[in-house]
Amino acid sequence: MVSGQTQPLTDLRSSIPTLLEGRSEKESVVISEACVLAFDSGLPEKATSGTPSLERAMSIASILGSLKLDHEMMAAAILRDLVEGGRKTLKDVENAFGPSIAGLVGGLEKLDLIQAVAPASDGEKAEKGKKDKGQTETLRKMLLAMSEDLRAVLIKLTERLYYMRTLKSFPEERRIGLARESLDIFAPLANRLGIGRVRWELEDLSFH
Repeated sequence: MVSGQTQPLTDLRSSIPTLLEGRSEKESVVISEACVLAFDSGLPEKATSGTPSLERAMSIASILGSLKLDHEMMAAAILRDLVEGGRKTLKDVENAFGPSIAGLVGGLEKLDLIQAVAPASDGEKAEKGKKDKGQTETLRKMLLAMSEDLRAVLIKLTERLYYMRTLKSFPEERRIGLARESLDIFAPLANRLGIGRVRWELEDLSFH
């Protein structure tokens, strides 16, 4: 599922047990309920690049699971698209899953805002290699310092890994920008957090 290939909805549903492998009964219930809510939310199975979709949510949760990260992070990765897509509110998530998971979803929203106001790394700037190193370092620090839960940063890194694995779906200019941003920000951030596996794959995909 994390290869970036489109999957039919039935295949996405049948992949839920894979997400539950190695999880306790309590953890499995949380992940399963997040999946059910996502499938019942009306999010598209497959959407244009960068927009909420069931495939993206399930793929990111699968990567988190493969990295042996906790069940709340997996649930938040699935639920965040419901909030981003306007299907649910943070309050809805908190009522259904508690403040910890809702806090992770809210933390991802904050990180999105931080990234949105950071210097752009695509387009002409990416092609000319003009991204300011001082601004890049500032963004790294902001991602770490402004996240109330470091797990939100880990989810953000996993989201970036998903996008890099599906890079062919983006226009060339955007691919260049994502690759440079991954090298300048996300790979060093993964290294700083001690996630060598993510760093190496981000670098490999970016250079490719």
